[in-house]
Amino acid sequence: MKISKYNLFKESSKNKGEYIAYNSFTNSLAVLDKGDYDSYKAFANNNSFAMEEELMSNFIKGGFIIEDDYNEDEVLQYKMQSSRYDNSALNLTIAPTLDCNFRCAYCYEKKRYENVVMEDKVADAILEYISGQSHKIDKLNINWYGGEPLIAFKVIEYLSQKILEICKENNIVYSASIVSNGFLLDENKAKKYCQ
Repeated sequence: MKISKYNLFKESSKNKGEYIAYNSFTNSLAVLDKGDYDSYKAFANNNSFAMEEELMSNFIKGGFIIEDDYNEDEVLQYKMQSSRYDNSALNLTIAPTLDCNFRCAYCYEKKRYENVVMEDKVADAILEYISGQSHKIDKLNINWYGGEPLIAFKVIEYLSQKILEICKENNIVYSASIVSNGFLLDENKAKKYCQ
């Protein structure tokens, strides 16, 4: 057994003698007391150190301690290559408008002041594309973007309703996110997003 090279440890700033353990390979997070942290350090410095069985088991479950022949870099490279050719998920970024209600100096779209909203024929073409892909995918992820996408909330509502129908008909897992300045977000819109 050996330690993962993706382990990070930080002493808690709130609780003295407590350590936060994070493994960026497995995305595991743990809280350790000083004794458990010291046991880990002893193992890391001399992997012949005998650690309590339950503690060792927990470190293994979290990926903090791995088998000697496990090559994390090869596994990571395999996952990256596999994801490039994985067609089971469709990820789309949809901009229902490039208009924005703010004029932030740093924004790359600051010269776009026209109030142009996605036309129905474009929305329908998006739906047609999603429908055409629906027999090939297991997951659909939509990111609403803009300008400020909430300016075109009616477009988002229309597309979302139709997309949800397509996903339900084809047993597709659906998720959505939005990049917004939040100014136009109200309770009614938030409830519709969090269904």
